[in-house]
Amino acid sequence: MKRMEKMSLSALEREQLLSATRSETVRAADARRARLILMLDNGETREAIMQRLRCDSRFISRWSSRFLAERLAGLYARHPG
Repeated sequence: MKRMEKMSLSALEREQLLSATRSETVRAADARRARLILMLDNGETREAIMQRLRCDSRFISRWSSRFLAERLAGLYARHPG
């Protein structure tokens, strides 16, 4: 199983993402994307991520590329709703 490229999170980014995953007020979709980035940074495999998050490879590609391009700001959906 191939490991994904690490996200190279800063301490602040890691703390904000962890906070989002624990929050009761953060939207579920935002928490899921935060979990994805943390899993990628931990070096988890694509297969493990797809199984744990119940997502497909397009979800991983979309949000990891947005994160790499825009960091935390890239994790917010473009269209509310």
